[in-house]
This record gives sequence, C-alpha cells and structure tokens, in this order.
Amino acid sequence: MNAYKIKICKRENGCRNAVYKESEIVDDIVSVFEGTNYTDFIKGEIKGSIKSHHQFKVTISCCPNSCPMPQIVDLGIVAASTVMVSNERCSNCKLCIATCLEHAIVVDEINGPDIMRDRCVYCAKCADKCPTGTITVKENGFRVMVGGKLGRHARLASELPGIFSKQEALKIVENSVEYFKEHYSRAKRFADLFSIYSENEIFKRIVPVNHKSSI
Repeated sequence: MNAYKIKICKRENGCRNAVYKESEIVDDIVSVFEGTNYTDFIKGEIKGSIKSHHQFKVTISCCPNSCPMPQIVDLGIVAASTVMVSNERCSNCKLCIATCLEHAIVVDEINGPDIMRDRCVYCAKCADKCPTGTITVKENGFRVMVGGKLGRHARLASELPGIFSKQEALKIVENSVEYFKEHYSRAKRFADLFSIYSENEIFKRIVPVNHKSSI
C-alpha cells in the first residue's frame, strides 16, 4: 500500500457540472508523491504495514459540488472558473440570474450584470448560459483546501485564498507533503499541524511564492 491516496470525482460519466474534464492531474499528483519519496518516508516512521490512517489523502473535485468531499481530507482540489463582465452588450434576458444557484448576479437594465464575488462559487454556469457573451470565463484553475479530517477530532479544511493554476496546485501538494514530513514528529496527521501552528504560518510555507490571488 502506498502512503498516499488520490481520489477524483466521476466526471467522465458525463457530469454536466464539470468545470475541469481532464484526468492527467491524478498522474501528476502521483508523480509529486513519488518525487518526495513519501511512502518510503512513512515506512521509516511507523511500525508494521501502512494503514489507511497513515495515508496522505488528496481528492479532486471537478466542480464546486465537491462530491469527493475535499473539505474532510488532507488536501482537496476543486476546479474553478472565474467569470467577468465583458464589453459585449447585455440583452437583459436574465438567464444568468435564473441559472445562478447562489443568487450572486443582479442585472441593471442600463449597466448590465453585476457579479457579487462573495457569493460566487466559480461554476461558470452563468457564462455558459449567457447568449451575448456579456458574462464570459476569465480564468480556469483550482481552489485548494488543506487540513481536513474526520475521526475523533474532526476538522474541516481551510481554503487557501485565491484561484491557482494546475502547476501551482501541484506545487501546493509538494510543499504540503514536505512541510508535513518536516513536522511529522509533532503531528501524525496533516490536519493536526493546524492546532500547533497558525494558519497563516502554514499558508506561507505551502503557497507558491509568486502566486497572486486572482479573486
């Protein structure tokens, strides 16, 4: 058994909500774990065989519905598409309002749509439905959640600020694994680090240095 477990949602079954439709990211994450020699590290730290609670768990959700439950694993990756209002004239059809389950859009008959960013979950359904291209996709990427777990002392994952590119998300996986290895003597689960160190301190160590939030 490997000391990591990676799960991706069943977007290949024709999920109509999928924002991200590729599968290469799973192989890329496997390569990250293999590159850090994580399984060999864990084997050297434990007695006996690797069991489920020893595994560093990563899930990939291809839409904001988050079917693989990224909030309760060590590291959750959620596909996200940010949208923007373009210069194309709005027809005031209000399909965007009807489509948005988060009630994150209002439409002014003169100024067109306005997107409330604090409500948006980056599904881009509004852009898919907009017949005029007034609302369009600005950027495709990923939200990343870290430090979740179930069990006796459950903890919901903390979301890193911003939307990350695929390469940035992979770097976060690598940085998180290396950070956990560095502090393994103090915490046997990645989530436990959040009760030892501040969230800001952990974020600084795992977020890529050159990342600038796009939100």
